[in-house]
Amino acid sequence: MKKWLYLLFGLIAFPLLVGILIAPLWLKSVMEHQVLQTGAQSAVIGRVRLDWFQGRMSLHDIHLAYPGNHALKLDQLKIHFSWNALRNKRILIHEVSLSGLGTDVSYTGESGLTVAGQTLPEKSEESAASVWPVGIETITIKRSHASVFLLKQGYDLEISSLGLKGLVPWRTLQKTHLEYSGTINRADVRLQAELPLYQNGQDYTATAEINDLSMADIKAFVPGFESVSGRGDLQASISWRVENGQPLTMTQKAKYRLRQPEFSLRKGTQSLIFAAESLSFSSDESYEIGKKTRWQIKGGAEIKDLAIKTVDQDMLLLGLHSAQIGSLRLESEGKAGMEDLSLVGLSLLRQDADQLEPLLERGTLLVGKAEFVHDGMALDDIKITDGAFHLTRTDKGWQRLVHAEPILRGLEGSTSKKDRQPYWIAMNHIVVQDGLQIVFNDKTSTPPVQLNGRIKRLSLDRVNNSEAESFSRFELDGKIQQYGALHAAGDIQPFNPNLTATLHARISAVDLPVFSPYIAAAMGVRVRSGQLNANMDLAVRQGKLDGNSDLILQQLKLDELSEVQKQQYAQGAEFSLSRALDVLRDKNNRIKLTIPISGDIHAPDFSMRDAINQAALKASKMGVMKYLTQSLQPYGSLITVVQFAGKQLAKIRLKPVEFLSGQTDLDEGSSDYLGKVAAILQEKPKVAISLCGYAIPSEIEAPGKDVDVRTVLEKLARKRAENIRDYLVRKLNVKVTQLVSCLPEIDSSENAVPRVELYL
Repeated sequence: MKKWLYLLFGLIAFPLLVGILIAPLWLKSVMEHQVLQTGAQSAVIGRVRLDWFQGRMSLHDIHLAYPGNHALKLDQLKIHFSWNALRNKRILIHEVSLSGLGTDVSYTGESGLTVAGQTLPEKSEESAASVWPVGIETITIKRSHASVFLLKQGYDLEISSLGLKGLVPWRTLQKTHLEYSGTINRADVRLQAELPLYQNGQDYTATAEINDLSMADIKAFVPGFESVSGRGDLQASISWRVENGQPLTMTQKAKYRLRQPEFSLRKGTQSLIFAAESLSFSSDESYEIGKKTRWQIKGGAEIKDLAIKTVDQDMLLLGLHSAQIGSLRLESEGKAGMEDLSLVGLSLLRQDADQLEPLLERGTLLVGKAEFVHDGMALDDIKITDGAFHLTRTDKGWQRLVHAEPILRGLEGSTSKKDRQPYWIAMNHIVVQDGLQIVFNDKTSTPPVQLNGRIKRLSLDRVNNSEAESFSRFELDGKIQQYGALHAAGDIQPFNPNLTATLHARISAVDLPVFSPYIAAAMGVRVRSGQLNANMDLAVRQGKLDGNSDLILQQLKLDELSEVQKQQYAQGAEFSLSRALDVLRDKNNRIKLTIPISGDIHAPDFSMRDAINQAALKASKMGVMKYLTQSLQPYGSLITVVQFAGKQLAKIRLKPVEFLSGQTDLDEGSSDYLGKVAAILQEKPKVAISLCGYAIPSEIEAPGKDVDVRTVLEKLARKRAENIRDYLVRKLNVKVTQLVSCLPEIDSSENAVPRVELYL
């Protein structure tokens, strides 16, 4: 009996044992055959291991080759499945584990998703109903690589660890968890997500972190740019909701940081480059995606060392040392807004090739609030501080603007003005303060004129280019050269084709010698010394001028031009101007004039020469010399009366301040003497003196070939007069309106000494 039992057991166990031993080989052969049936050129599975009792299977050293040089490699695949689930007509896999995966993945949106060159079939509803449902509790992928082609751009994906938990469709309350760590094109990537794939009204959440990603890798996601470069980091927290019949809603909080980003863009006929040292942006984003997509992005941004350049002309259109936006808002309807915008180190229109200064450099712009729509923008509380405007004029026109005009025209493209939608700009309140410098350089005059001004404060209210009839109120306080002052206020319609405005302006202590080239061209004389004080009341109605300018000229001394200069500046002019001015001088050597101004705004009708001649007919010559010599007592010991060759009017001068050869600093004796001069001026507040600097040729002993001797000597003479003027104003509290500058002089006479003459 026992023998029959052993024999029966052997008959049962032997086929089972043979099946267990042979099954892996059979399964390996079947799987290789099935893969070949799907289009593979070759299929090799190194070995297969089966544990029927525990429901475990592992495949090792898998190599699949497909047409088009595509392949799939897998070092190890482990599967742990449940036998018990089969009783419920379900396939449940406890765990799928892969390591050493290598393949290529592609998605273009047209041919679907492909793996190793093979398009994955879409699951139809009919086939889904005919098979048992499949659930996977855990999928783990480690030490794997995939070449991914997405939206016409390739990526190398290195997977350190990828885990998916909860892919069981009949467990509807369970959420799917995703964790990923690895690299994309060598950029570190960390991802975590919670995905309720099998629930209705699903809420998804995810966090992502990407470090050191090449910006070139995301060019496909930023269409419109010709090229993109730089490196970037991202930290994001995302949540979105998908519900049947409802639009997809998504929110995201993110931090972006770009290092040395550079974007090139073609606009119109121009190519532009946007480059920066760094860009940081923190955002709070919301999206609603349905039949009509809506979105809103809020956040703050910081940019370091931004430059916007043209490629062809190599011109810097805009440069920034730093930019900060405290609150930024972007909306899908074409609306945008921002608050607390700060632009520091602002430069406009610089081209290094021509060695000209930029139109604006080192400026600071602050905007309290801004609102943008597709056809215009509204700005409030604009402040401009620091920096310098450089206005340079040559025979070709205003530089920078001349260079920029074809560029700006090219940026507009080929759209005609008739078809172009007008863009409106409204600015509620603009303030320029804290010393914005204005540098004016006119190279069309002979000699060239350079003026330095400074805006202490400029305010402008209610500027809107879409409301031509509205008035804007402005007030200006500024400086002209070192001591000149300007105050102006009024109302203006800046965008009215027929300009309408009212203006009151006051000018004080403006030195006239610097304007000598203009005065020479207009009046045929050269200004040796003089100071201007003026009040102007002007009205402009529909482009027509009406007003007066009251002038006070102090210590005005003129030189008539040579015959050559007369031909150059003012051919046919009559040169009785100096004698007419002598008639107008009062006892303090001042000249008062009222000049009526009228005519068209583009061609005003006024003549200073006519005003001087008409005033001279009504004036009588006064005993200026007698008055001054008497009124300046008891300081008569400081005063000498000199007669200049070729002049009919005697001049009063104080004793000169002498300098050592090549020196411009005051010595102790000069300081004591200037204290006495200051006492004269403080006792006689209506008296003014001219400070005329002199240099002598021997101050340059052996000039080199490239040394412009005249320029060097004039610089010495000018600096001496400036130092005395500064000392009288800053140390001795003399009014700047009592100190008049002269053109620098070179004295080549035998006994000449370096000095500053003080003329009354």
